[in-house]
Amino acid sequence: MFENHIILLMGFPGVGKYTTAKEIVSRFENFRLVDNHLINDPLFYVAGEIKGDIPRLFWNSAGQIREAVFTVIREMGAKELTYVMTGFLCDDENDRAWFERTKQLCADRGGVFVPIVLDCEREENKKRASSEERQKSFKLADTDILEKYLNEETIYNPDHPNFLKIDVTTLNPNEVVDRIIDHIKGLQK
Repeated sequence: MFENHIILLMGFPGVGKYTTAKEIVSRFENFRLVDNHLINDPLFYVAGEIKGDIPRLFWNSAGQIREAVFTVIREMGAKELTYVMTGFLCDDENDRAWFERTKQLCADRGGVFVPIVLDCEREENKKRASSEERQKSFKLADTDILEKYLNEETIYNPDHPNFLKIDVTTLNPNEVVDRIIDHIKGLQK
């Protein structure tokens, strides 16, 4: 039923993109998770601790890894596969370009593109972001940095016919995934 889709989960760090992606992928044998940390973590690992703002060189390198992943999906990914991708996409030129490349990847595969923003109330977002699990990984767990993002950035809300925005503040991952699945079913009518 859900073959050849790209589901792009967007939102601030700690909102629940990865948790939601893991849950949706666990429900379908043909789903593959392409989390933004699949792309970023090798770079965080080799760079070691980065203090302050992350340099442009880092993000350019992450972009090269992402493009390599996209090439393999485009050229080798079986059409019955659906990819669930995650990202912290702001409403700026670079992230809008990343969004457009993801949309184009889906079009190149002849698939269905489903962009989704996961939104969360500020205090709940900060609570989730500071979890012990996030602190053990390369994920942003510093609530001061998250607060800066919350104050200065806006998550990209694209003008796309398949777009869905979900307030996940009081929802558990199963409920979020149920809403996503209902949305995708509605697109097929």
